[in-house]
Amino acid sequence: MSRRLPGAPVDPASLAPGDPLAVHVGQVIGALHDVDPAVVEDAGAPAYDSEQYRTRRLADVDRAARTGQVPAPLLLRWERALEQVDRWRFLTTPVHGDLAGPNVRTDGQVVTGLVGWGDARVADPADDLAWICVGASAGVLDTVVEAYAMARSDAPDKHLLERAHLAGELALARWLLAGVAQDDAAVVDSATQALQDLAEATREPAAAGA
Repeated sequence: MSRRLPGAPVDPASLAPGDPLAVHVGQVIGALHDVDPAVVEDAGAPAYDSEQYRTRRLADVDRAARTGQVPAPLLLRWERALEQVDRWRFLTTPVHGDLAGPNVRTDGQVVTGLVGWGDARVADPADDLAWICVGASAGVLDTVVEAYAMARSDAPDKHLLERAHLAGELALARWLLAGVAQDDAAVVDSATQALQDLAEATREPAAAGA
């Protein structure tokens, strides 16, 4: 799609529960995930089954661990989540792969289009909900997911949001890896700080008497 679409980027933090725009975001993502995967594959985009995709996520975590910049509690939590195989039994769908505010355009009422399709693939539908999990309130997330589920011909799997939250966290690891690959100290420093902040925000309280 053209990058000259009308409208401004969607800011998840500015949405409110029940907002028509939040509803339309969910409907648009749901419609995308209902596209025949063959359409995306025929266009030359990569395609993965659920186990292949879980393996790719594990590889991302391993690569991030080797940088020495990811707090150990985060690595442990990610590894545990990825080792819970029952969470990774899902039907792959066409995904945008880089859904975030700048790539979702709106006129203030509806989504006018999506841009930035370079990461499109057949993969985990949770990836396209990660930006809402990370950037929106719980009420907005409920609105988006309800509209999303109604737009899908098949019911979303029960672990969809767990993987979406994880995908949002792992995006920080990939940001770090990109900075390392480009030898960009500023990116590495920013990503490292973001990972430290996440580790602190998700730190489990110490057991009583420990």
